[in-house]
Amino acid sequence: MFSPRARFVGLPVDEAHRSQVLLYRLDLDGYDGSQDGELCLHLFAETRYRLWVNGAFVSSGPARFVQSAPLFDSIDLAPFLGSGPNCIAVEVHHYGCSSFQTMPEGRDGFIAWGGRGSIDFSTPGSWKVRALDGWAKDTALYTFALNAVEVRDTRCTEDAWYLPGILGDGWEPARLLPEAEVAWGEPAPRNVPGPSFERAEPHSLVLQESLADIGEIFGIHFPDTYLGPPRIIEGDKCLAIQFWVESDRSQTIDLWHHWGVYWISGDVFGSDTEESSGLRMVSAVSLKRGWNCICGFVKYLPNTVYWDCMFRLPRGLRASAFPTADCQDRLRVSPLLDEQSQKEWIVAGQPVENADWMTADGDPWKLTPARLMAWQKLKFEFGGDSKMDGGTVWVFDFGREVLSHVELEVDAEPGQIIDVGYDEWQQPNGMIDLYRTNPFVHTVDRYVLRGGLQKITGLNPRGGHFLQVVMYPSAGAGKKPTLNSLNVVETRTLKAAKGTFADGSAVDEAIWKASLATVIGSAEDVYSDSPWRERGAYIGDFTVNQLLQGLIDADLRIARRCLQLFAQSQLENGQFTCVAPAHHRTPHEDFSLIWVLGLWEHWAMSGDKSIVEELWPNLQRLWDSSVWQPGSTGLWGAEGMKLFIDWGVRLEDRQGDANAVLNALRILALEKSAALALELGRTDEAEAFQGEALKVREAFADALWIAAEGRFAACIEKKSTFSNSPAAHANLLAWSLKIGSASQVESVQGYLFEFLEGNLELGLNEGRFAGHIELYFFRYLLSEMAERGYGERALSLIRQHWGPLVEDGFGTLPECFYRFKDGMGSRCHGWSGYPAVWYTKWVLGLRQEFAGDPDHWILDPQRIEGIDQAEGSLPHRLGLIIVAWTREADRSLKVEIEAPDGVRVRRTLP
Repeated sequence: MFSPRARFVGLPVDEAHRSQVLLYRLDLDGYDGSQDGELCLHLFAETRYRLWVNGAFVSSGPARFVQSAPLFDSIDLAPFLGSGPNCIAVEVHHYGCSSFQTMPEGRDGFIAWGGRGSIDFSTPGSWKVRALDGWAKDTALYTFALNAVEVRDTRCTEDAWYLPGILGDGWEPARLLPEAEVAWGEPAPRNVPGPSFERAEPHSLVLQESLADIGEIFGIHFPDTYLGPPRIIEGDKCLAIQFWVESDRSQTIDLWHHWGVYWISGDVFGSDTEESSGLRMVSAVSLKRGWNCICGFVKYLPNTVYWDCMFRLPRGLRASAFPTADCQDRLRVSPLLDEQSQKEWIVAGQPVENADWMTADGDPWKLTPARLMAWQKLKFEFGGDSKMDGGTVWVFDFGREVLSHVELEVDAEPGQIIDVGYDEWQQPNGMIDLYRTNPFVHTVDRYVLRGGLQKITGLNPRGGHFLQVVMYPSAGAGKKPTLNSLNVVETRTLKAAKGTFADGSAVDEAIWKASLATVIGSAEDVYSDSPWRERGAYIGDFTVNQLLQGLIDADLRIARRCLQLFAQSQLENGQFTCVAPAHHRTPHEDFSLIWVLGLWEHWAMSGDKSIVEELWPNLQRLWDSSVWQPGSTGLWGAEGMKLFIDWGVRLEDRQGDANAVLNALRILALEKSAALALELGRTDEAEAFQGEALKVREAFADALWIAAEGRFAACIEKKSTFSNSPAAHANLLAWSLKIGSASQVESVQGYLFEFLEGNLELGLNEGRFAGHIELYFFRYLLSEMAERGYGERALSLIRQHWGPLVEDGFGTLPECFYRFKDGMGSRCHGWSGYPAVWYTKWVLGLRQEFAGDPDHWILDPQRIEGIDQAEGSLPHRLGLIIVAWTREADRSLKVEIEAPDGVRVRRTLP
């Protein structure tokens, strides 16, 4: 299907830059719209593309990829073309920066082909190209896991460039890339569902208010060219800041400022100031009449690439880099300094005469848009001069998580600035609560308007529950700007769930629905861990999301694609990166083992042996990894590893020799590898895997057993002593996997069940790394509890831990219950949704009878006090499986089963 005539076009490596956007254009003259049949354009671009036909948005892509195995999209253009001249325009957006959706080998490139008859879409062909210079190159990363913030001056782009007609100046033929610079393998057809591109309107407008004029904002946005390459900076560093403020009288003001320690005329302030909101510190500062020198040390945070420091003075006061009335610059900044070298001149508040210092104009519009939006205040609550205009804010609630391109129609003055922010949390006043969860989540894009009636479409897909628009005042005295409309073009790939569940409990049903809504809101070409904050495909998250996919519909292509991406991103040492594809090339070794579980579960759900055969070499490379460290006990140590395990785990549980969690997951992965080997007819390998698993089980039960406490240790520390950690995660896995003798399993059960009674309170009171079991890790426990007859206890744990999370009707599940309590963290994290799988398997009672056989099921609901009926459906490739049961007065079951032809559901109870 790939055309050998097509060639990659783009810019040479030495010409491509960060946040680069090139516009490719192909004109079709004299197209006869009466022709029947498809007219397919096949295309691939790095990093992202947006396709327009005659000025209308058609598609965006491609699916994320590893350079050796890219996927192309195929779009039928016939419905979008008219008789006569037509214009096909493709924006190619090269990230040129870190993200958790792209590999570090990324570069600029575009290829297209297809057509019919005399129409040929092949590149370079007749394609023209021009640079779109409206996008800023030096913006901060949108988040620590996403590409750069979009700051676009729309005055630099003309609508005519996307429409049929005369080209005008500035275009040149698409440049063929030299063969040596073609970084990609031959593109293959997209093998994962595409975005819906459905337009959605907000559920409600929750806020429309005037903003206060908060005073003079000034600061500096440091480029990496000033700070130097961040990853080679060693030791704690800081920057010294200095500016002057002239006051016509002695007065005390509220100075808003960045983190750090500051001095005014030698008097310190800021060291004990508490952060209020939005990375904003507020200190009461006493000014004397005349010029006042304010100096400070601001800690430099490495690996941020672009970094902001900002201040606010009340209206009527002005910062100056020097104590002169005619100075137009606002502040001076030192080179990087050792954090401990607090110079005497700073403490004394004396002026600095140093040629190495940089003078900055303090322009607030050069700062990261989120930093400015986070400091805004509503006029009615801030006070001040009511005649001064601070702009207008709108906050929209979509009523669910959305992942989409925003579309706005505005009418404003030329040069007016509009910022669009996304979040999952709100302040009490209704505005989004930027930076509530993380200081590196700059989730605001900016557009500088060309003036008049204008439509804007966001370049990058953005996720969130709330969307906030701020229109700042124009520089002139023109007309008041208006926001005429707002909607989003959705890029998620899953729609409403086909599966259903009801058991008469409002809490159970809300948890089930929220679990599925979380995955639906997160799914694109992969299962994103958080559509708002990261959009990364993590192995741990994937294993839960894949199971939830089976409740949504029977199409497992996203799950299959995730397994392939993890395999394609495999490191030379055999480990899998924890998130892929990504610039983050670090493994969690426990996630590497969990990948095997994910592969087994995919085969178990689908019966798809081909994916096991395809990825078998990757599984073998994993077991051959040089990272594994067998010790004298036969168990692996965690020295030098980066185990994740869970957000609730004690840090010492990630370390030590003979690490319990690592070896428990080793047992699990070995046994699943043995099952997969048997499925492939590799009997010798199956026996070897099973034999090693038995040896590890014996070593685990012997080496890690604390007889006096009737439980297992988290690890063996130096000097061969046991860790004193409660080791909840280790004992949970040991019990679930039945490691040890019958008496050991029974003893661990008593210890574990008693621990779980206080688990929620421990997590809520002590938070991260308290040693508690968090939402994700329950996926290893709940079904095993039901399997062994503890269904009521499992349901109690679900209601206890998940019930409070769905009380507010937000609709999706958070990453952790301890963060949710504090109003922090992601509120749409699919890995928290395992209870929906459990409800369907054990309350509804519908379970697959045999692993690898999706056509045979059993109906075997648990006997749980208080649940006397349940009904639901499960999507199958042949149709819906529908079941319902009611427990009669004599405790017998009345059952109704409806299954498509070719599917058998066997009732196991009378």
